[in-house]
Amino acid sequence: MSATPRTVVVLPVSRTDASQIARRVIRPPGEAATPKLVRDLFGENYIPGTFMLSERKERPAFLWDEEDGEYEGWMRRVTRSHVEAIARGGFLPSGIDAGSLTKVEDAVLEILEVRLGSGRTLCDSVTNQQVTDIVWRILKTVFLGNPYASCHLLREVNDLGRRCATRILQRHRPDDPISALKWSVVAGAVGADIKARYTAAGPSPMREGAIIQIPGAPGEPEFETVGEEIERRATQTFGIDCSDDFLRDVIGKSGEVSLLFFTDDYVETVFDLWAILTLLREKQNLQVTIVPKWGQQANDASFEDVQELLADPLFEDLRAMEGVRFHVAPNGPAGSGISAYELSPRILEALRSVDVVLFKGARSFEMLQGVKKTAYFAFNVLHSYTETLTGLDATLGPSVLLRYEAGVPAFQDFRHRAERKATLASGRVVGLARMTALEYVEAIKSQQYARFVCEGQDRNTASMALVERAKALNKTFAQLTLDHGCLPTTGVR
Repeated sequence: MSATPRTVVVLPVSRTDASQIARRVIRPPGEAATPKLVRDLFGENYIPGTFMLSERKERPAFLWDEEDGEYEGWMRRVTRSHVEAIARGGFLPSGIDAGSLTKVEDAVLEILEVRLGSGRTLCDSVTNQQVTDIVWRILKTVFLGNPYASCHLLREVNDLGRRCATRILQRHRPDDPISALKWSVVAGAVGADIKARYTAAGPSPMREGAIIQIPGAPGEPEFETVGEEIERRATQTFGIDCSDDFLRDVIGKSGEVSLLFFTDDYVETVFDLWAILTLLREKQNLQVTIVPKWGQQANDASFEDVQELLADPLFEDLRAMEGVRFHVAPNGPAGSGISAYELSPRILEALRSVDVVLFKGARSFEMLQGVKKTAYFAFNVLHSYTETLTGLDATLGPSVLLRYEAGVPAFQDFRHRAERKATLASGRVVGLARMTALEYVEAIKSQQYARFVCEGQDRNTASMALVERAKALNKTFAQLTLDHGCLPTTGVR
């Protein structure tokens, strides 16, 4: 539905209104999945993020480097930036004065303290990675009466990005699947500074050289420059590169293979569609389902966006495969982040049955650890949280295509960044998780791991045995795997 400018909720909010709004924004727009289905796919202890929003109140040591101040001030700044975006988009009748803005900030803080049926407050029930989605839903409820009203706040930016991306692909078309996939990963850095205004991904140390600017004055020379930069980065060494594994799992595997592909930003989704087309051309018995966002979420691609993109002559062949070997899911995530608790039962069932899943975006990497499925995470390291979790330098904007072993988290203990400091090659000192993605990949690719999950054993069972033993010994998965003396030698066959 399209949004109509109006203010629905009277400010300041009453206790009853606050309670009703809190319960509305925590629920997905459609049918909710059962807790059992989520546990079956993500484990008993699944949390969609690295720490809870309420933890910010205590100013924990792992957030000291952020310099964001105390919780209330931080929440007011987050709320204000979102209200200003809604006003700029024309979804408020006549902007908003300072007094009303303060009342809106008060309302958000009040709603976050509502106790839900679980007995926990809303603030204690969502992770830091979910906060911007929750704030958007609260504001849409206050101003528009619907937490999932469609507010296309970045239409002009996305339209310009589409023109740029399609023009690039008309002139430069990577025809082999891995090159095309790498282009789509790198393209996630296009316009990354725009989305950063509306996220809680931590302070960004990224420099102008780490992002790829959407040209302000569009034209052939500017589009060509963007295309050249994407191609240059796609041919460079990735910070983490498991593309050979992807080729083996998706293209090299005999028989029919199914791939579930979760999209992220709008511009990179244009390149995603091209990458999917090259995959389908390469393997005739490949089935691909693309999962865009439900409704407009910042500058992410929605179901409607993908339908419009498919009408471009560039994707004529892909459009011809739709409904046969290529499918577009209409009921994807209803937020910029992806929480398994908010995915529809239909998407979760597709995730259960698919052979391989690919998640685009750094926030997906942060929110979907634990999934019991062979998965790939593709993103660019542009923020401090992603830097903490990968061990890669965000000022360089490195790209990542990581293969994830079913059920084996690719990082451990974000909070450990307060104690674990490391000096990067650039000389910057950063805090690292107890296990980073770089260490995880080293362990997964090690001879020790290969020996343990040798041919003839069930790989998933063997991997989970390592995870459980690491917990028992208070080690990370990487520490255990790379320590010859700690590998279990019996009990898994």
